[in-house]
Amino acid sequence: MNKGVHKLGIIALTALALAACDDQLGVNGGAQASLSFAATGGSTLLGDPTPPQNPVTVGGHVIAVSRVELRLSELELEGEDSAEVETKGSQILVALPVNGSVVTPITTQVIPGTYTELEMKVNTVRVQGTYDGQPFDVTVTVNEDLETDIRPPLVVTETSPANLTVAVDISNWFRASDGGAIDLLNLSAAGSSRLASNIKISFDAFEDDDRSGSSHDD
Repeated sequence: MNKGVHKLGIIALTALALAACDDQLGVNGGAQASLSFAATGGSTLLGDPTPPQNPVTVGGHVIAVSRVELRLSELELEGEDSAEVETKGSQILVALPVNGSVVTPITTQVIPGTYTELEMKVNTVRVQGTYDGQPFDVTVTVNEDLETDIRPPLVVTETSPANLTVAVDISNWFRASDGGAIDLLNLSAAGSSRLASNIKISFDAFEDDDRSGSSHDD
């Protein structure tokens, strides 16, 4: 991480459910940017939360997800020309939509520039749904600093707002190392560790100004 780069702190970034956060520290003469989140993985897994209508079969077990919560503590954007946006110390709770929509919990003022990398610390992930028709509610400790390239990069100008979407592919979260399903009703230490590992590699980020939840490079 470069020393002496421009930084923009963001205060009071606690996003509950689908509510946007308004208490933010801006930069005079800056540009507006937002950060969105979306779940991907196909309509076979994501359905109406009450109840899930489109379950998926993993290793002979039927899993449907009704709610996902991401708890983050750090977010940082890095880019060209020493452009950087950073927040630390605040807990950010993101209710990840599981119906194919996009949630935008953060909107702030940033320094115009081209941003190429996102870093964030994922503390815990809570997942609710059904496993073979039985309800489950599990929370997994991740505590990992995740880095992902922004493809395509996020280009922020003073004349037009920009949006970065973090897409979380949950399609392989529940697959064990042997190809079977992680038992979400009786989550073991090994199962929890495997779930955390699957979560760590499921994040992608890209410019998504229309907030469609998919990269236009796809």
